[in-house]
Amino acid sequence: MAQLKAMDALEPFLVLAMTASSPRQAADLVIRATSYPSTYVFAELLQCPRIQALAHAEPEHAVYLTVLQIFSYGTYADYERGTAPASATIHADSSRQSQTQASTAPAPAAANLTPLPTLNEAQSSKLRQLSLVSLATDRSSLGYDHLIKALQLTDDSQLESLVMAAVYAGLVTGTLDPAHRVVRIGSVAPVRGPAPDAIPKLHAAIHNWSQRCQTALTELNDQIAGIRRAAAARAEEAERWEAQVQRAVDVERRTMSRKEGNTSSSTNDGNNSVGKRPMTLNVSGLGAPTVSPRFNKRGSSLIASSGGPSGSSAPTSVSAHVADEEGAMDLDDDDGGDANKRNRNA
Repeated sequence: MAQLKAMDALEPFLVLAMTASSPRQAADLVIRATSYPSTYVFAELLQCPRIQALAHAEPEHAVYLTVLQIFSYGTYADYERGTAPASATIHADSSRQSQTQASTAPAPAAANLTPLPTLNEAQSSKLRQLSLVSLATDRSSLGYDHLIKALQLTDDSQLESLVMAAVYAGLVTGTLDPAHRVVRIGSVAPVRGPAPDAIPKLHAAIHNWSQRCQTALTELNDQIAGIRRAAAARAEEAERWEAQVQRAVDVERRTMSRKEGNTSSSTNDGNNSVGKRPMTLNVSGLGAPTVSPRFNKRGSSLIASSGGPSGSSAPTSVSAHVADEEGAMDLDDDDGGDANKRNRNA
C-alpha cells in the first residue's frame, strides 16, 4: 500500500521531468520531489533522460543527481560521506566503458569533488526513514546504539520519534522496546529502488541457486534410479526364489505321488493273495471214485459211497470221499482199542 501511494505521489514529478529544459529545472525538480511528504520511491524519476543528463551538467547541478541516487537506494551515511553510493559509482564506471572516455570521465569526478547540497528538514527526516528501511531489510531487531550512529541522531528520543514516523508512513512495521533499547522489526515496505549493480548480483545469485538446484535434482534422480534398480533386482530375486520353491514343491509332490502309487499297488497285491478263496474242483461227470471196502466197528457192514446200491453210477464229490476216509480211520482206531482191551483181559 505504501509503495502504491508513493508511486502515485511521484507521478506529477515524472510529468515535470519530461518538460524540464535545463539542468537548473532538473535540479529544482529533484529538490521538490525529495521534499514532498508522500514520495518515497524515486527509481522512475532517476531513469528520466533529463535527470540523467545532470551527469554532464555543471558541478553545482550534477550533485543533485547524486542526491537523487542516495534517496533512491543509498543511506544517510552515504550523504554524510558526501559521495554517491558505491553501486552508483560502479554503474557510472560501466556507463563510461560503453561510451567514450573523454566525454564521461570528468563528470563523476566533478560530482565527487563538489560537496553535496545541504538537506532541508523534510529531506533529512525522509532520508533517515529510508535508511531505516534499508537497515531493517535483513534484520528482525536493531539496537538503539547502532541506529543512532547510522542515522546520525543524538539521543533515544529522536530515534523513537523517527521510528514512529516511519511506522505511521507505512514504511515499516515494528515495536519499540525501550527497556532493552531495541527496535523489533516486523516487515518493511518495498519502497527502495534497486541499485544499478543489484540486478547483476541478483542474476549471479539466482544462477548459483539454479545450479545448486540442478545439482540437487541430478543427485535425487540418481538416487531414485538406484532405488528403482535395487527394487527391480529384489523383485527379480524374489521371482527366482519363488520359482525355485515352486520347482522344489513340484518335485516333492511327484515323489510323494510315486511313493503313494507303489504303496497302493503293494497293498492291493497283498489283499488279493490273502483274501483269495481256495479253488473248488468240480469233478462231476468224471464217474464215481473207487472206494476201498471198510468194515465198521462190528465188522459186519461194508462202508460204501453214499447215494445208492452197489453198482450205481451216482456222482460223488471229493469232500464226501474225504469224510468217508476220516470215518473209516475212526473205525480203525476203535477196532484197535477193543483189541487191546481183550488182550489185557486174557
